[in-house]
Amino acid sequence: AYLARQPADGLTWLFTTASHTNIPPFNDNVTYDPVQDFTHVTLAAQNFGQVLVVHPSVPVTTLPELLALARRDPGRLTYGNAGNGTASHIPAEIMKSMTGTDILSVPYRGVAEAVTDLLAGRVDMFFVGTQIAQQHVQTGRLRAIALTGARRWAGMPEVPSMAEAGLPGFEVVNWFGLWMPAGVAPAITTRVHAAVASAISDPEVRQQFDTLGLEGVAMPPAAFAAFVAEQARLAQEIGRRVGRQAG
Repeated sequence: AYLARQPADGLTWLFTTASHTNIPPFNDNVTYDPVQDFTHVTLAAQNFGQVLVVHPSVPVTTLPELLALARRDPGRLTYGNAGNGTASHIPAEIMKSMTGTDILSVPYRGVAEAVTDLLAGRVDMFFVGTQIAQQHVQTGRLRAIALTGARRWAGMPEVPSMAEAGLPGFEVVNWFGLWMPAGVAPAITTRVHAAVASAISDPEVRQQFDTLGLEGVAMPPAAFAAFVAEQARLAQEIGRRVGRQAG
């Protein structure tokens, strides 16, 4: 909201995540329009998605087995929700919508709290970042089912994508974008996009991205604007289905 009120002189920027489009449909206190109130500069990078992990007590090893279990006993399985509109919530609700399954959302105040309960077996599954998933899957404390991105991640090459595992068209990643206030001149956004693209092409930056499970994108402004509009539409669709919250 602060950025939306600033002059359109290209001097004030916002670099943030997919929460830019994903949070507004779920929170009545959000006053900005993620599409109309900003100039969309570039999608700088994205990750390979979240890893759907289950506690070892859940008797499944594949996505079809998990969905079959959910269908046999609707409402029994639970997933950790680290906040409406977050990277743990959006893919879970899309999965439920695509498959018609009834899996109970258990709210948590952040990822750490949700992971703690998952490791203790108090919740059945969670969509978690690749680094956390890798750590606990390697030690056998969690079981990886699928990755929400479009393709496998080199850090866990044995884990299929959700699409590969049986949900064609499923792709949810966390992404990182750059915005300015609405009305910034195209000459400015073009120049900034070029600078970001140059930085992302640096071998040292790419190496750091690989370590973090990220890939550089540097999407041009027009394409990024269309991307943001579509992401906002999808989030609004989920918001209408699961409801909003105040505060």
